[in-house]
Amino acid sequence: MPFEHRYPRTGRARRAAAAGFSVVEALIAAAILLIIAIGVLPLFTRAIMDNQAGNDSSTVTNFARSQVEDRFQLNFNDANLTLPVSGATELATTDSWAQGVPNEIADNTEGWYAGAPTDKGPLLWTRTTTIRQYNVNDLDDNGQFDTPLAGTTDPGQVHLKEIEVNLVGQRLGGPLGASKQIRLRTLKSQ
Repeated sequence: MPFEHRYPRTGRARRAAAAGFSVVEALIAAAILLIIAIGVLPLFTRAIMDNQAGNDSSTVTNFARSQVEDRFQLNFNDANLTLPVSGATELATTDSWAQGVPNEIADNTEGWYAGAPTDKGPLLWTRTTTIRQYNVNDLDDNGQFDTPLAGTTDPGQVHLKEIEVNLVGQRLGGPLGASKQIRLRTLKSQ
């Protein structure tokens, strides 16, 4: 027995030890890896969709929150919170965010345009800010307001102003789904 270990293998034993993988074995291994990769691929596409949805949610919330905070910081009788002297019961303004618009061209530094300009590129977001005014006696038993006051109401009768921001993404669908939308409301008192 010790004699066999001193000399290298020869002939058939050496060829069998050095043979390695055959082409069939390599194809079977590749097929197994392909099946595993196909099983994992939906996880990556779902992660991309979830990341896009998270980005949309953050963007839409920040745009709406900044508008609510800007309006909330104004004086109670500021022109941006005052209804026109008419029979209107709300003051609604709409502005839009277009794709690829340089901020220096926009009406303000954020890139928002009044209305829905079609010459600025594809619209990504539309933001509608609505102001309504109420008398504290308009509050019903369920904590809801009955009817908003008209712009012709004596300013001394207006105790609360509702600021509502509704922001809607314009992407209707596709591989990443539809855009998010959000509505924020707050009350400002005198």
